[in-house]
Amino acid sequence: MSRVFRIGDFLHRFKRPIDLEPHKKYKLVTIRNHHRGLDLRQEKLGKDIKSKMYLVKEGDFLISGIDARNGSFGIVPSFLNNAIVTNDFWCIGIDESVISKELFLSLTETTWFDELCNKGSDGTTNRVRLQKDRFFNQRINIPDFSSQPKLLETIRQCDDLENKIKESSMHVKKLRQAILKEAFENKSHSVKTIDTLFAKKNYDLDVAIILQQIENRWRINYGEVVTQKTVFHINTFTSHKIPYSFINSNFGTYSPQLKEDLRNNPFLNKISKGKGEVFIIKSTKKQEVKNAIFHSQMKHFISDINRVLDIYELPFINKETDKIELLNSITKLIIDLNTYDLDNIYDAMTNWNIKQDKYKTKADKFSRLDAQKMIRLIKNLEITNSLNVSDH
Repeated sequence: MSRVFRIGDFLHRFKRPIDLEPHKKYKLVTIRNHHRGLDLRQEKLGKDIKSKMYLVKEGDFLISGIDARNGSFGIVPSFLNNAIVTNDFWCIGIDESVISKELFLSLTETTWFDELCNKGSDGTTNRVRLQKDRFFNQRINIPDFSSQPKLLETIRQCDDLENKIKESSMHVKKLRQAILKEAFENKSHSVKTIDTLFAKKNYDLDVAIILQQIENRWRINYGEVVTQKTVFHINTFTSHKIPYSFINSNFGTYSPQLKEDLRNNPFLNKISKGKGEVFIIKSTKKQEVKNAIFHSQMKHFISDINRVLDIYELPFINKETDKIELLNSITKLIIDLNTYDLDNIYDAMTNWNIKQDKYKTKADKFSRLDAQKMIRLIKNLEITNSLNVSDH
């Protein structure tokens, strides 16, 4: 069963006007077209903002009055809590006695909802905007409230199926790469079967667990740069191996394959935060990652992750990203040069070219004294055997 409702019967626009403080910095929101959600546009001081502004909160549903017809709407994420928007952004409240919020948000992901926004818009070619009466007076059928949970369960099953298809497609791509890589590197005299290759560990889950464990311990989310280095450190400092090959790059060790896998990782979303981007666990995958962390088979892996995080917490490093970069760079040079000798390592740092602001080499960025301290720290970790260094 269903009933016909005006959109205005279950949706309403509301505003939270705010008086800006001249010397306070505010986050401004942008909404991307084609259902790509909200992001940080920029941060500005109150004195530099001339328009009347309105406060938004985490979980609010926002529609762009200008680009709604192009799929420009979404939920305010946690990192945009207490951000501000102009009057061109509609903050929408939902009457959950008519339609559940989850079902409504699923509806907004459809092209049919885009068409409702298009019909609710009017204006000249470059000034087409959502019109209040035109939008809210449209009538649609809404399933009876008692039948909505069953409908939602079907939608969730579709979402799960879509995710599994994406994961399967990604695994097939990796399988193809693994077959060719292994064949041409001639690491084995026998060709592994497809079943054997598919039985390989889910390294996407490993990376997700690493990032979740960092968040659990430090309440911090990191982006690709620290993630790359942390995977390298786990491979180097512990018994756990995630099979990526690393080269020397701008911020330290870098794996092109890991970069691609991070972009396609089914457990991760990349969001803007401050001046950069960080990874977070997808809301639909949080329970799966949590279950994996507490699984008995993951006990040693979690211990290995914590070992690396313990190193990051040592006083000389103190979780600073630059010092993590120094740890990473020095460790890679120790392995490459097969020595702990400061002169050889620092000479290699002068030849390690980078592009970071005013720094052109690793030696420009890090002093000889810092390199010496890091070498001493690494030697004190008593991991000489894992580094396979003959020069003790």
